[in-house]
Amino acid sequence: ETDRLISLMERNLAASAALSKVIDIDHSRLGQQAGSPMPPARVLIFSDPQLETELIEQDPLVALDLPLRALAFEDERDKSSKVIYNTFDYLISRYQFDAGSLAGLKGRYTANLRVATNGIAPRTIAAFPSDTMRPDGIVTIPSPFSFEETVKRVNAAINAQNDTLHFGTVNFQANARELGVEIAPSYLILFGGPGPGGKAMADAPTLGLDGFCQKFLIWEDASGQI
Repeated sequence: ETDRLISLMERNLAASAALSKVIDIDHSRLGQQAGSPMPPARVLIFSDPQLETELIEQDPLVALDLPLRALAFEDERDKSSKVIYNTFDYLISRYQFDAGSLAGLKGRYTANLRVATNGIAPRTIAAFPSDTMRPDGIVTIPSPFSFEETVKRVNAAINAQNDTLHFGTVNFQANARELGVEIAPSYLILFGGPGPGGKAMADAPTLGLDGFCQKFLIWEDASGQI
């Protein structure tokens, strides 16, 4: 059933002029292959470059929670399949945005998720108990290297790990340029370890929305620091 939900959302994305699929990560099958069985869980990551560009202009760190994503998973309580995603209020909480000034972006963010989940019964859409997220879980490390060299070194470090998979990258600056907008270099690397990830998600599959797929964001701040 989780596969059906993912397929439905992929069809919705394919029919949308504004949204495009970035990657589909099948946590449960990857965990099984790594010897860490877990309930069905797949995360679909998809992009709205206009929305992402405008959010990153507000705070480059918000790219850690971009592009948009929705998780299809099996609820262990009743074995039903559900879809869950982060709301815009989560971003407001984590990045301390002024909610009033971002009403338009909230509307676009919410509309995108409605497009992606079109045709999925409301009872199948799950929600987290709270949209509150403290910002202190974000760790920033200044790089002594250029932007390009930092990207190269981080990718090489990930690829050197035997138990880690490199899922993909998102070049937010390049996406913004296609829209005719210039933002500072901003590059997201998606990776994860199916073995430990499967163990962590065995009793908490909703961790797969963010936890299994780890992220490195490499960006240049206003002073030129990487």
